Amino acid sequence: MPFPRPHSFTREPVARVALLFFLNLCGIAALPAQAAETSFAITRNAHETYPKSVCANEFGRGYRVADWRDIEAHYKETGSLDKFFSRSGLKPGSTAQVMLDGEPRWRDDLERIFFIERHDGRKPGYFLAHAQINRHQLSLGSWTGARPVLCVRATPNKVPVAVLPKAKRVKPKTERQARANASGCESIMNEDLRNFCKRMSSFGASCGDIKNADLRNICLDNCNGVKNADMRNVCIGIGKSLAADCGGVKNAEWRNFCIGIGRSLAADCGNVRDKDLRTSCREIRNHRQYEEQRERRGGGGFFW
Repeated sequence: MPFPRPHSFTREPVARVALLFFLNLCGIAALPAQAAETSFAITRNAHETYPKSVCANEFGRGYRVADWRDIEAHYKETGSLDKFFSRSGLKPGSTAQVMLDGEPRWRDDLERIFFIERHDGRKPGYFLAHAQINRHQLSLGSWTGARPVLCVRATPNKVPVAVLPKAKRVKPKTERQARANASGCESIMNEDLRNFCKRMSSFGASCGDIKNADLRNICLDNCNGVKNADMRNVCIGIGKSLAADCGGVKNAEWRNFCIGIGRSLAADCGNVRDKDLRTSCREIRNHRQYEEQRERRGGGGFFW
């Protein structure tokens, strides 16, 4: 009696193992799954909070909320974002919610939701980017409000792939070096001013973290509690955005800081010589511009 013909499932694993063995023997690494297998889509409706199944409900089984890492992987494989834009339908200036490392919200401020925005290399100064691809062709930001959700369906490659080791992240040796490698409020060396910058830019710090009483009261918008006359005028000038109040500040550095935030003029922040204060001025000014932009679009928002 002849032996039954082997079923395909008995031959397929052997073929796969043989392929991998041959590649390793030749010193050729197995390639990761092709990005062409990845499908992106954007929900029709905007969401601020959404069920885990929001993508599967609209596009079918296999779709999930996209992660920023999915887009990075797609870009690394294809060397371009053109297919991503055409498949997802993301137009210039449009936004869509994503996750970052599986988290939908920024850990330092849970009111801020991760989203992508297509800038095509022209990121506005007010946009605070966590990450970017191809010189801000696409930027990752975080803020409040409802947006459509980016979904992804990754079809696994049928050929098993070699797991590549993760690149080791070199830790900076000192805090100063770490600050130098950071950007925005995090690059400010002075702890009080750093917390002030982060709070005024809605980056997670609280006014209570500020030890200096006058700076803490400015953060709290309690100008009457500010004892120093210059700092009190800074408080009034920032709160009212009036150059007249900033003009009452005798110290040139703090006066330019006050005017730069009140008027949202880059020239005024640029006149601040102290690096920490200048950085704080620019970050807070950029945040204000972002808020003004949202107000013009009817998106609402908050300053502190």
